[in-house]
Amino acid sequence: QWNPAIKNIQGIAQLNCSITADIQWPGLNKNSYTLLITELIPERKIRWIGRFGHHLLFKGDHTFLIYQTSAENTILLKHVEIFTGFLVPFLYPFIRHNIYLGFININQALKKHLEKI
Repeated sequence: QWNPAIKNIQGIAQLNCSITADIQWPGLNKNSYTLLITELIPERKIRWIGRFGHHLLFKGDHTFLIYQTSAENTILLKHVEIFTGFLVPFLYPFIRHNIYLGFININQALKKHLEKI
């Protein structure tokens, strides 16, 4: 609910299971993706792989990592997206800025969400 890029999500995040997500980056059309959960450590890490078309064409490997810091009531969130596939050199230059803005929006929305808790 807090994530401005994910418009809808269906399924339960379980290891080696798939969920479906409708994702819309700023300035781009919404697309539906099937995301395979490849790593899951509750409250610490979730990693999924999604693809656009065939995995050899365009694949995104996304990881959210949560680290406890030495400061009280403070965590560090790191999210990484690695794109691979034949189409990456052709598509990525056109979508890079949109995805970057989307990650900024996600960071800001998550911060606001967590500060309410």
